[in-house]
Amino acid sequence: MEQIPGGCETFFSSLNSHPNYQGCEVFFSSLLSVSTSRPNGRANKKPMKQNKIFAKVSLALFFFLFIFALSSPTLATTYYVSTSGNDSNPGTMSSPWRTIQKAANTMTAGDTVIVSAGTYAERVSVNTGGASGNVITYAAQSGNTVKINGFDLNTNYVVVDGFTIENQSGVGWKGVIYVNADYVVVRNCVMDNISFSSGSPVICANTSDNYCTLDNLAIKNVTGDGAQ
Repeated sequence: MEQIPGGCETFFSSLNSHPNYQGCEVFFSSLLSVSTSRPNGRANKKPMKQNKIFAKVSLALFFFLFIFALSSPTLATTYYVSTSGNDSNPGTMSSPWRTIQKAANTMTAGDTVIVSAGTYAERVSVNTGGASGNVITYAAQSGNTVKINGFDLNTNYVVVDGFTIENQSGVGWKGVIYVNADYVVVRNCVMDNISFSSGSPVICANTSDNYCTLDNLAIKNVTGDGAQ
């Protein structure tokens, strides 16, 4: 059995640690290992030169796939939250989390959390953002009412979709949704029966924020001095 060319172990370790290519080390190790015996135990009479050529071709293929692995985006994950869940769960459809904040603390670029119907007495602080083409999405389950207290969006490339914020009183200067980031989308949300303290907006966006989109929002029954 020929040895894998020196120095490759480091590359195998790097590739195997990449989130998209777990387990490739075993595959490539077997690919680059060239057998010098036949299944029946007789010596292989093929010239060693051919074996060496095969090893070099295999190594070249490995380097190509290694570079591809490093340049490929991390695979996105969809997580789930339910009022019957538990934050010690893995956040899958069958074993959801209990809080949206748990999702906010876990997700990375490209990920999505789908929140099941119900009331979540939490104001979610979002401090981990996405990237161009890999936004982080917070989505209420389609066709269901998902009630929360609000969002603080402190990072870029985030989408908030389909939530209901209602029956909030004494809301401060940040409003029920605070946007302190760029490339944020808030859509299909309902804000109802909100009572604000003096000078507070429904949605507060930092004046330096860019490319923020508010789409299909329903705002009603808003009261309080300075509410806007």
